[in-house]
Amino acid sequence: MKGLIRGLQIELGESTIDGIFGNGTATKFNTMFPNGLSESTDDSSQNVKNIIYILQGGFYCRGIDPETFNGFFGIQTTDAVKEFQTQAGITPDGIVTAKIMKPILTTDAFTLLSSGDSKIREIQQALNSKYSSYMDLIPTNGLSDRKTSKGLIVGLQKEINVTVDGIW
Repeated sequence: MKGLIRGLQIELGESTIDGIFGNGTATKFNTMFPNGLSESTDDSSQNVKNIIYILQGGFYCRGIDPETFNGFFGIQTTDAVKEFQTQAGITPDGIVTAKIMKPILTTDAFTLLSSGDSKIREIQQALNSKYSSYMDLIPTNGLSDRKTSKGLIVGLQKEINVTVDGIW
């Protein structure tokens, strides 16, 4: 995944190629695709095609088959994006923003693990659904972990109307 992020950073024209999807990478991605990356994106430039290859490669690495590896954002890639969005618990629209691209390029599980709990997964999906504008998407693997705890804190902070930073 680090290699895919490095490739993305190169295609976005970042000066630091470190394989870490941080704020700089997110800003560059959202600047290049202000309406998100989707079927309606002009994919005639090599940069955009390469970014779509990276997206499709990310799906293969996480076990979602985009049914194609061709650098074109067609219906199969849209379906893969929607499948991931559904796994994460957010409304599936088939549009890739930095908020979606970042977790696609991680090894975090967004499916229920055999050691996970389906109720915890429901909580994780609900947190993503309601509070993803205040935090990164959290894995929906059914395991109670640090990211889930931070998501719960973010949700609480938002609901009681205090500074939302995920820190108790």
